[in-house]
Amino acid sequence: MTAVPAHLAEDSDRKTLRASNPHGDGAAGRGNTDTVANHPLHDLVPDRRFREDYIPRTIKGVEDLNILDHARDTEENVLLFGPTGPGKTSLVYAYAASRHLPLVCLACNGAIDPATLWGRPELRSDGRGGTDIGYTESSIVTLIRHGGVLYLDEINFAPPRIMAVLHGALDKRRQVTVPELGNETINLHPSCQVVASMNVGYNGTKPLNQAFKNRFPIKLMFDYEPEIEKKLVTFMPSLLEIARRLRASGANGDLETPIATNLLQEYQDHALRISTDFATEVFVNAFEEHERAAVADVMEHYADRLEREAKAARDLLGAAELG
Repeated sequence: MTAVPAHLAEDSDRKTLRASNPHGDGAAGRGNTDTVANHPLHDLVPDRRFREDYIPRTIKGVEDLNILDHARDTEENVLLFGPTGPGKTSLVYAYAASRHLPLVCLACNGAIDPATLWGRPELRSDGRGGTDIGYTESSIVTLIRHGGVLYLDEINFAPPRIMAVLHGALDKRRQVTVPELGNETINLHPSCQVVASMNVGYNGTKPLNQAFKNRFPIKLMFDYEPEIEKKLVTFMPSLLEIARRLRASGANGDLETPIATNLLQEYQDHALRISTDFATEVFVNAFEEHERAAVADVMEHYADRLEREAKAARDLLGAAELG
C-alpha cells in the first residue's frame, strides 16, 4: 500500500485554517488575500454547524477534507460524482465552514443566463443630479477576485452556453472575461477553489465530454457508505436494512428513485418527532407513483421493528431533547 503523505493524512481539525493564515498575516490559501473579516463575501462563510454535522470519509487513506486542502494549494479543480444524496454537497459546505472560506453555489440548471452570471445592470447617480447605468458584480465575480470556494452544483445539468463561459475559469488559464465589465479579464485568485458535483445517470443529465472532464484533475467517486449511514441513522438500524433491500431492487432495475442517505435521516427524524406512520407515508411518497406500492410493501414488512426502535429512541432521548 502506498504511504499517505503526512501533510495529507493528519486530522483536518488540527490543521491551521488557511483563511486565517498560519503565519498570522491575514493570508488565505496561496498568496495574499483578505482575512475573513475583511473579505467582501465574509457573510457567505457557511455556519460551523455544517462542519459539526459532517462525518468525513477516507479515500485511499486520505480524509476528504484534506484532499480539498491539497486541491486548493495546487489550484486543481475537483469533481465529485456519484448517485444523489451520499454527501457531495455536505462535503463542500463542511469544508468551507471548517476553513472559514466564503462559498458561492452556482446551480447549473437551465434557469441561469450567462449575462446575469457575472452581475446585473442598475441605475446609479451620476453625481450631477442625474442617473447613469452601472453594473453590479455578482458574488461569483467577487469570489473570483478575492478567493473562496466556487461550487458548481450538478454540473452535468448545465446547458452548453453556461459551459462555454466557464471554460476559461476551469482550464490552466484560470481566468474569465466579462463582457459586461468592458471585456475585463479577471484572473482567479490563487485561493479561489472550484469544486463541481454531478449525479450520474439521472433524467435531464448528460455525460460530460472528455475534454471538459480533463479540467478536473481530481475526480472523487461518492457513493452511499454504510459505515457513515450507521452514524447518521443511529436509532433505527432497520432503516439500513431497508436501504440495502431497496438499493438492490434499484440495481436490478425495479426501482428508479435513489435511496439517498438524507431520506433515511428524514425518516428517523419524522419517526421520533411525529410518528412512524407519518414517517412511512412521507418516505413512500418520495418515490415515483408506480414504485410506491412495492416500497409500501417493504415498509409494512418492517413496520413493527421500526415502531419498536422509534419508541426505544423516544424513551432514551426524552421529550425535551426531541423538541
